[in-house]
Amino acid sequence: MDLTKHVELKALTDRLDTRRGELSAAEATLLNDISRRLAVPGETTFDDKTCLEVMLRNIEIRKQMAVGPDVAERSRELPRKD
Repeated sequence: MDLTKHVELKALTDRLDTRRGELSAAEATLLNDISRRLAVPGETTFDDKTCLEVMLRNIEIRKQMAVGPDVAERSRELPRKD
């Protein structure tokens, strides 16, 4: 495994661990899976970094929209800005 990639993934998982309460159930499960794979050298997949970055982005989006991680909706109608 590339050491640089390992350090980046570890930093992202550490950031998400501190915000675990803001993750949806599916995101928390994915974080657990990635963390478990990260513990074994060479076990991570090509898209783990992207998944972790998306989870951090989702936290910020939910924060801006003032919704919690337990929102069951998959889509949300946003007001248009014309």
